[in-house]
Amino acid sequence: MTVDAQFLKQELRELQNLVTEDFSGVIWLTRGELSSELPYFSVLDYLVNGALQQLVNNRMTISQNLVMAKNFGHAFFVAQFSASEEIKKIESALTIISQESQKKHSKILLLGDVHLEIEEQLKRLAPHLHFEILAS
Repeated sequence: MTVDAQFLKQELRELQNLVTEDFSGVIWLTRGELSSELPYFSVLDYLVNGALQQLVNNRMTISQNLVMAKNFGHAFFVAQFSASEEIKKIESALTIISQESQKKHSKILLLGDVHLEIEEQLKRLAPHLHFEILAS
C-alpha cells in the first residue's frame, strides 16, 4: 500500500467514525481555495459522489463551494470555505443547509481550520443545528 493510500484509508476511518446518518453534512474550512491536494478532499469527494472533483476539474468560478448529494438516505452536503472568508459567505450557505437539514439529521461536522469564534457565530446563526468539530 502506498503512503497516499494509507493516508486516505486513515482519513476515511477517521471521518467514518464521526459522520453517521445523523449528520446532514460538513462545513470544511481550509487554508486556501478548493483543491484536490487539500487534506480530506478524497474522502469528502467520495461522500458527495465526486461533486468536489467536478468543481476542481471544471475550475468553476462560483461564490461558494457547496455541493449536495444523497448519502445515508438523505440530502448530504459539503461546503468548503477558505478559513479567511467572511462569515457572510458561510452564512448564505448555512441558510441553504438549514432548509435541507431535517430534525433527525441536524448534526454538522466542522472540519479543518476551525476556531472558537467561527463555531460560536455558526451556533448563533443556526441554533437548531448541532455542530461537532474535527480541527486539523
